[in-house]
Amino acid sequence: MKIIITGCNGQLGSSFLKISKEYKNKYYFFDKKKLDITKKNQVEKIVKKIRPNFFINCSAYTDVSKAEKNKLISWQVNSLSLRHISNICKIYNCTLIHFSTDYVFNGDKKKPYLETDQTLPISVYGKTKLGGEKEILNSGVNYIIIRVSWLYNPFFKNNIVYKLIKNIKTKNNFFAVTDEVSKPTCSLNLAKNILKIISIKNNKLKNIKSIFHYSDAGNSLSIYGLTKFIKSNTKFNQYQPSIKPIKSIKFNIKNIRPNYSTLSNKTFINKFIITSNKWRNLLNINIKDFY
Repeated sequence: MKIIITGCNGQLGSSFLKISKEYKNKYYFFDKKKLDITKKNQVEKIVKKIRPNFFINCSAYTDVSKAEKNKLISWQVNSLSLRHISNICKIYNCTLIHFSTDYVFNGDKKKPYLETDQTLPISVYGKTKLGGEKEILNSGVNYIIIRVSWLYNPFFKNNIVYKLIKNIKTKNNFFAVTDEVSKPTCSLNLAKNILKIISIKNNKLKNIKSIFHYSDAGNSLSIYGLTKFIKSNTKFNQYQPSIKPIKSIKFNIKNIRPNYSTLSNKTFINKFIITSNKWRNLLNINIKDFY
């Protein structure tokens, strides 16, 4: 099995790089320097040469706040690039695995989102990610799109878990938002499950065209609740900051993040027969071993 994985220096791509040692496939990892997904000719040249079975796209423009100003690059990376990636994968009979986001929803539902729920993004980031989904759907390529929320990698600093830990360790007091609700998802666990599915003989990814929601198991909570949970780990006993609740409107006059974005993972679990680990257990392990 030959597998191309882009964005290998990023949070999710590096997770595949780490986990890949556990599964016997032939991997081709690319960072932005080796493969800029916005360049059609580069993508086609590499796919034509390797002729992969799977193209796993982990490249993305993920800075939600900066995307509001950097609209062009966000559209190029998150949306327009998926047009030629999809078409090239279709030409060379390659299944595309692409990752999207909970930000395609507006957050008004208040119970876990299903794959069939109406999309209505409220941010540039969400709109560009939804645009990428539509490019894939319109191409006719074999694909799975996996929407994720609050993704974190214990080896990375640019995620919600690390930012909260940094606040706990460095500040005497700080605010945590009470009205943004979801649940953290470990990128290492996600990568492991994807490669496990791919590596199974007669895997269920052949001739597939589906969107799935992926999250670790367990109840959702607010960022304030997540902060309290992290602080309760004995590793942080020596730190005693005052953690104060606050509404998101106090931080952002313009609401660009869905207030509720929990994703139901039932369809993914039932389709691929995987065990969904509880996010609390995974996070406690990651805090103990890595943070």
